[in-house]
Amino acid sequence: MLLSQYVHQRRQELNLSQKQIAKSANISVDTVQRFESEGSYNPHGITLLRLCKALQISLDDAIEMIL
Repeated sequence: MLLSQYVHQRRQELNLSQKQIAKSANISVDTVQRFESEGSYNPHGITLLRLCKALQISLDDAIEMIL
């Protein structure tokens, strides 16, 4: 599974909107949308860390999906 698919799935499991995740992660909604729709999008490290915290997922797991 691509990280983008996993992020989308996890957000839905938490019953959160893209706007809610963006606010929680202190990133833009555009970044969340881009991340979920573009399988090849690789965010900067701090963005990935914030997204992982907001979605309650392991940074290690996220990095493994990117590599």
